[in-house]
Amino acid sequence: MTRYAETKVCAVMVTYNGGGITPAVAALLPQVDHLILVDNGSDPASRAVLETLAARPSVTLLSLGENLGQAAALNRGWREARRLGFPLVLTMDQDSRLAEGCVSALLSALAAGADSAGPCYTGIRQRRAIQRVRYLITSGQLLKTADLERVGGYTEALFIDSVDFDLSLRLREAGCRLVRVRDAGMTHAIGEAERDARGHTVYSHTVQRHYTMARNHYYILRRFFRTDPVFCLKKHLAYLKSLLDTAREPDARAKFAARRQGRKAAGTIIKGSIEREP
Repeated sequence: MTRYAETKVCAVMVTYNGGGITPAVAALLPQVDHLILVDNGSDPASRAVLETLAARPSVTLLSLGENLGQAAALNRGWREARRLGFPLVLTMDQDSRLAEGCVSALLSALAAGADSAGPCYTGIRQRRAIQRVRYLITSGQLLKTADLERVGGYTEALFIDSVDFDLSLRLREAGCRLVRVRDAGMTHAIGEAERDARGHTVYSHTVQRHYTMARNHYYILRRFFRTDPVFCLKKHLAYLKSLLDTAREPDARAKFAARRQGRKAAGTIIKGSIEREP
């Protein structure tokens, strides 16, 4: 039996033109055995910061040279971690910061029988010490590399949005138990937001991002509705609510058009997903 409380962990952090990464790395390094930074073609200033961090023996920098997306970068990272001999990976966003003792608490959940564990991040509260969940967000998720290999890793065609939903649902299809751990803390940014004249919170995403969000959302619905209709219905209700926020954003008409195009394009990812299934 694997003694997960003593198993070495390699963190994988995807970076792209982000400031403020140094404090996140400072909070992370004491809790893991190694860190792989996977850079999606950052600007020179960000790149210089990453190269300084990579001068440490416990940090590896993988430079992709261009923005291949979150899913592709995560695949490069966990596969490198497995090549280095790590059975566990902790996936991280560059704007998330772990609380002290977070990784130890996640390891304890694996020792108790979970296959993947995530933290209680900003805005999340739970009563149970370990709560079984339908999905985990990418940042702060502790995973077994063997499970990632078994399900084929992350779906790179998604690029960024719904990458975490897709992986979680495929892990559960494979029989994996996902949990969130109350004593594992993490601060997590959920995106840039502004207040409009009426005091509403508005996330001003680009037109291209609205296309990706819609395409990936309808991929999730079509791919997983049969196996998890409850999750898909809840996600769709949240998506419909997001349309109200879109109406308040600049260039709303172009963004709604992009969402319609994205919905039509969902089938292209479905076909690719089916082709990868054994």
